[in-house]
Amino acid sequence: MSRLACLSLLLLLGWAAGQRLRNDLDGDCVPAVPQDAKDLSFFPDGFKLEGEDGKPAVDVEIAEDFKVEYGPNFKVVTNLRADETYVLYQCGTNPPEKSLFPGKAKMFEIPLTSVSVADTTFIGFMELLEVEDRTSFASSFASSPCFQKLASDECGKVAGDPGSQFANQEAVNAQDGKVDAIISTSASSSPNTIAFTATADPSVLKRAEWIKFVSLFFNKEVKANQVYDGAKQIWNRLKSSDNGGGPVIAWIGFQDFNGPEIFLHFADYKVEYVQAAGGRTLDRGALKKDGAWKEVKNGFTSTSLGAGRKSLAKLFKDVDVVIDETFTPNNAKYTLDTFKSNFAIEDDVSHPFLENKKVFRVDGRVSPGAFGDGLEWFELPVARPDQVLKDFLQAAGSDKAKDHTRVWLRNIALEESVTVVTSQACGGRVKNCAFEPKVICPSVVATCDDSLEFRSPTDTGCPAPRCSKN
Repeated sequence: MSRLACLSLLLLLGWAAGQRLRNDLDGDCVPAVPQDAKDLSFFPDGFKLEGEDGKPAVDVEIAEDFKVEYGPNFKVVTNLRADETYVLYQCGTNPPEKSLFPGKAKMFEIPLTSVSVADTTFIGFMELLEVEDRTSFASSFASSPCFQKLASDECGKVAGDPGSQFANQEAVNAQDGKVDAIISTSASSSPNTIAFTATADPSVLKRAEWIKFVSLFFNKEVKANQVYDGAKQIWNRLKSSDNGGGPVIAWIGFQDFNGPEIFLHFADYKVEYVQAAGGRTLDRGALKKDGAWKEVKNGFTSTSLGAGRKSLAKLFKDVDVVIDETFTPNNAKYTLDTFKSNFAIEDDVSHPFLENKKVFRVDGRVSPGAFGDGLEWFELPVARPDQVLKDFLQAAGSDKAKDHTRVWLRNIALEESVTVVTSQACGGRVKNCAFEPKVICPSVVATCDDSLEFRSPTDTGCPAPRCSKN
């Protein structure tokens, strides 16, 4: 069926959105479907996501916050936290009947060709799947060099997030009608937004598994399975089996909006990194009973304890390693002296983490921005916890990472400097302020007798037709 015929059917069915905007990527699409192949499944085993047992299934629930069900030429993806459903149909085939799905379901023709990435955590997943070249607008807080390039003054392609209460309306309007989809931080009534909530999943591996969610919109499930399985294997091989004899590692932060306040962070994924590195966290229950520390809720999963500076002296005597998450617009100027000033530590006072020279920040790699540094910590590390674990193992003094060079954890007690990543590192990948996307092969290839055959999931490129006519 022609693209025009598909569009006519789409409008008759009353869908609000769905058509791919670029017409130069027809190689993404299924060749003309013969009448006798109309019931063919275009997502066979080998091209699907894998479940916990490593086997493909028709209905797969991944991580804790999303699930997918495969149809013959479509996928139904549900973000459980955002309560949004996306119907993704293979380009070159007819869209499914609207009556099959919830009334608020959003439809997209896939693979997506042009996206606006307003959520920076989405970037690392796109790069691992090798689909970043389908980005047309990028967050102004991006650290990835080519995304910086798009959002630069030179290109001006800044992503706007209709789902954010702080949305840049000028950016939202500029991308209108120029993208297939907008990657948003939350649910939105806009028909072409996709809510990406990976960081709401509690565990580091569950967050990493959201690469499978991203892959569904680009027919990259095979790659997603490979990347996630590799990361999981490395994580399981490296994680410590120590049962409590390691260093005490504390995630802390400081702010001074209404007087100085100190925070201890106990988000599930932060505790998981500490334990996987063989470390121990402070006893949150005991601190709460002490009376000085009060529980503070931040975001979806992060639970913190807050107190004044007077509670620190007693606390710090038991801490061997500190991870300081204090916000600053200029991380290069955040030194050990800054740390001591924020946390009221006198020069003649010593604590285990100072004696050990173990004061870390998560600003090892930053990007310059109009409103302060962007932290790469909120991009690739979400998708590659196995690589982050190496940083933590090294910080904790584990022999498993003694030769590892840390990437994201910067030790200010050793006067380590930040690595500034700029758009210059993009090279020539973005030409005339646009990527040149590569074709994403469909699961089938045409034959000389106008029938279809499945290609191998392991093909590295799009195979040529099985035979050619004379």
